[in-house]
Amino acid sequence: MRTIILRPRTRRFLAALAIVGVIVCVLFATAPPPPETSEGQSEELIGSPEQIAELRREQHEQLQNFRQEQLRLQQQQHVQLQEHLPPVVPERGAHPPPRLRQNDMQLPELLPQPPALGPRHQPAFDEQAQHDSQARDLQQAQAQVAQEQPSPRIHAFYYAWYGAPEYDSVYLHWNHNVINGNHKYTPPEQIGANFYPQLGPYSSINPAVVDLHMRQMKEAGIAVLSLSWYPPGLADDQGIFNKAHNDLVLETAAKYGLQVCLHIEPFKNRDGPSTRAAWIEFLDLYGGHPGLFRDATRGNLPWIYVYDSYQTPSASWKRVFGRTGDLTVRGTKYDVVAIGLLVNQNDKQDLLSGGFDGAYSYFATDGFTYGSTTRQWADIARWASSNRFIWVPSVGPGYSDLRIRPWNPANQRGRGDGKYYEDMWKAALSVKPEVVSITSFNEWHEGTQIEPAVKFSTTTDPPFSYEYYPNDDPMFYLRQTKYWVDEFLKQSG
Repeated sequence: MRTIILRPRTRRFLAALAIVGVIVCVLFATAPPPPETSEGQSEELIGSPEQIAELRREQHEQLQNFRQEQLRLQQQQHVQLQEHLPPVVPERGAHPPPRLRQNDMQLPELLPQPPALGPRHQPAFDEQAQHDSQARDLQQAQAQVAQEQPSPRIHAFYYAWYGAPEYDSVYLHWNHNVINGNHKYTPPEQIGANFYPQLGPYSSINPAVVDLHMRQMKEAGIAVLSLSWYPPGLADDQGIFNKAHNDLVLETAAKYGLQVCLHIEPFKNRDGPSTRAAWIEFLDLYGGHPGLFRDATRGNLPWIYVYDSYQTPSASWKRVFGRTGDLTVRGTKYDVVAIGLLVNQNDKQDLLSGGFDGAYSYFATDGFTYGSTTRQWADIARWASSNRFIWVPSVGPGYSDLRIRPWNPANQRGRGDGKYYEDMWKAALSVKPEVVSITSFNEWHEGTQIEPAVKFSTTTDPPFSYEYYPNDDPMFYLRQTKYWVDEFLKQSG
């Protein structure tokens, strides 16, 4: 048998071809034409059929080991949240961190590279076998994604009302005015918040921003985001809510296996009938959308949270949510799980009379209202259970709104390096709720956000230094959220 000496170029080609064969993400592979051989050289691979078969078995074992390592690391990704974006920690007096554009928001690769194959691990190319292997890889990946979906028992309040010049021509909400004052903030350095976002003052219509938010929520164990929502044309004085916002949030949530419910704000002339009309219009558009949250434990009905529901008489709500109301949605295709805001103790009866299905506390200030006072949660939970009512306590990392309400120091709640958030989670877990809501993912004006924030000081005279997270770690509260979500699910089974 003659010894075959392959050209260096040919050896490199075969090595590259073998590596391509084990990369999981390649969907199709095309066999290139065989390399030219020198006169008198054989075109067959070195070795007997038995040797080639042995090489194939060895490569198969390597590929299986590689896939197992992928799955193991995917299960550990939630502890690597801090690697998603490098911390942006500007020096005092520096310019604001740049607002990240879509191409700037690429996550680093968290999985290992395929094992390098030595020169002897170069089996013959088999296009059909490789195609079958790739199909199996895709099925495994889909199954893994299904296993990693967060629990629908964790909800977070999400705000899509922010605007920036690149997408909205002007800044919106970041330039919040001082309430009861005549001052308005001028971004990007001066914003109406006590913390400064890692992304800078962003636009809620920027697809890259929304994509990153969904990834961060999923990694933190949040499955359902409750979208602050106004009917089209009925938003606040910086009203930017439109179909494009709804589409972007729902589609991006669905992309990551998350779902959306509405947090209906007190829009102009809101009452039971006008809320019903707005809900019907929304559901006609999005009722079949995969990004819309539907509760599998309650007849697959969607949820809505109704903020400041107490502002409307219970008789008006009863017309819509009561089973005998003249405008009832009960038993129709517009039926819904309606959660009202529990502020005062007498709201309990009003919510029951109004036909609501449950109550939530929303406010992150422990002691601000009866509903948000953690020492009352056990009593509220007992009342809810006796009335077959859903009780959704809201936990938050703190409360800080002095940039827009300088007259409100009594309701500030310092974060205590995460201790405040921990205490609220413990209080919620102690009453064994069905659902826990988080106030909030990104309500920056009131300082309740868990979205990444950075240390930053303005160049103004005098400068203003924004609050920041423990250890200058932008991801601190996302990781803390993940920890307590896991504890909640572990304790509640």
